[in-house]
This record gives sequence, C-alpha cells and structure tokens, in this order.
Amino acid sequence: MSWQSRLMQSMLGLGKWQIAHQNIHTVKSMMRLYLNRLAELSGLPSWATRRDEIINGVPCEWVRVNTVADDAPVVLYLHGGGFVAGSPASHRDLAWRLSKAAGMRVLLVDYRLAPEFPYPAQIEDAFAVYGALLDRGLAPEQLAVAGDSAGANLALCLLQKVRGSDLPMPAAVVAVSTWGDLTHSGDSIAENARRDHVIPVRLIDQIAAMYAGEQELSQPMLSPVFADFTGFPPMMLHCAEEEILRDDTVRIAHSAKAAGVEVEGKIWKGVPHAFPAFAQFLPEGKTAIKEIGRFLQQHIGAPIGA
Repeated sequence: MSWQSRLMQSMLGLGKWQIAHQNIHTVKSMMRLYLNRLAELSGLPSWATRRDEIINGVPCEWVRVNTVADDAPVVLYLHGGGFVAGSPASHRDLAWRLSKAAGMRVLLVDYRLAPEFPYPAQIEDAFAVYGALLDRGLAPEQLAVAGDSAGANLALCLLQKVRGSDLPMPAAVVAVSTWGDLTHSGDSIAENARRDHVIPVRLIDQIAAMYAGEQELSQPMLSPVFADFTGFPPMMLHCAEEEILRDDTVRIAHSAKAAGVEVEGKIWKGVPHAFPAFAQFLPEGKTAIKEIGRFLQQHIGAPIGA
C-alpha cells in the first residue's frame, strides 16, 4: 500500500464517518457536493482536450489526449456515484488518463440521476448513446464500454440490453469496483463493513431504493451478479480487497467465466473503492489505468467474438 493510499483512506474514512448517520437525502446532497469538489480538482492537462456534445438527446463529453486522432476508437464511459451523484466533470481526470493509456477517445455520458430520475432512465440514456455511435458508423470492434461502481453496474446492464436488442456487442467491457448486487447478499458486505473507508453499510440499501424504486432488486438489469453473461465480450474487472462490494466483482467473474467469457481481473489490496478515479493522487490508480489501457489495446480492432 502506498503512503498516498494510506492518507487518502484516512481522509475518505472521515468523510464516511460524517455521512454515516445522516438521513439519506442529506447523504445524496453531500455525495453530489463531494464529487463536484473532486471535479474542481480534475482539470485537463495542456495535452488533452474536451468537447461537449448532445448525443441522441443525452449530454456527453468527449475527452482525448492530443496524440489520439479524431476518428480513434471509443470508450463509452459511465461514471460512478451511487446512481445519485457524479458527472463527466468528476471523472474527467480518469478520462484523459484512460485516453492516453488506451490510445482511444473517451466519451463520458452525463446520464440522468436518481432519485429525480429513477431506473431505468440511466440505462436508457446509456443505450441511446451506444446506439447513436453505431448509427454514425462506428464499428463495434472499435468500441468499448467501461464504468466504475454504479457506472460499472450500468455498463454490464447496458450490454444485457444491447444483447437483447440484437445490436452488436462492443469489443470489450471494463468494470471497476462494480456495485453489482443491489440485494447486498455478498459476504464482503459484513466482512468489510469496518475496512471499507468509503461506503457506509447502513446507507446502501437506501441508496439502492432511491435508484430502483419499487422494482425487484434481484432482477439482472438491476443486479448484474444475477445476469447470464453468454455472448459478452472480453471483460476486465478490478476491485479492492477491503471494499464491501468486493464479492460482487468476484461473483461476476465466476459467472462470466462459466458462460465462456474471457475474463481478466485483479483484486487490489490497500486501496479504496473505485480507486482509479483517484489516479490523480494514487499511484495504484495510475497503474490500474495503464493495465486497462493495455487490455483495451489488446481487444480493440479484433473481430467481435474472436
């Protein structure tokens, strides 16, 4: 564990303590404030550019480093934030680093947030953008889907919707610290309740309810740990050993492998939940993004299903 990670986990632990006993609506507001402040610290370097665009009615942000061409392959990225917070700005730093590591353009989707817009608004937004990219002529082998935390949930659910709509699958999918089980049945929920410096166990059921409303939480389009991954593209999974959602990633990996999916992944020790989003501060985050970039370079351009 790096000293930077020790310091950050101490700071995140303080934030966790501050929100642990607040009511859920206050927590939602605090999460949005926190991620807005993270966005303020996440400016682009001089060798990267950003561009806003409305794609099929959904606000999006393109991010790329200057060495990446205008017509380079695309990573459609879905940000984390518990379905209730986050934005392209909060993940802009991660986006340019991913663009550099993968040699691809990164498209950050500003999907609608709960509780103002509950499920399935978020997946509908992601699907609208995905379909628009294909309609523009982007080849599926030039397209990857990625996300962290709630965004990783959306990435895996998006691919279920793509498969069910008979659209071509992307070349690869990357999921980091996946919030994959909204029923919270994994052993790591209790095992890591005190070790996780980010997510208070007391609040996750309430946040899940904000997103899902009256929907059955065990359905695969809400909890992809219960999904059938048959036909999915190569998958890269990362999570933290000490996070409460660790077993979501482990179970997804097992199910995907059983379905014949090529799965590559790593459980990192001594890092916080969704740690690549903190790559500006964490050397482990920088390393993970480089690994993701290598994985994407390996699979982008390969025939779908190869």
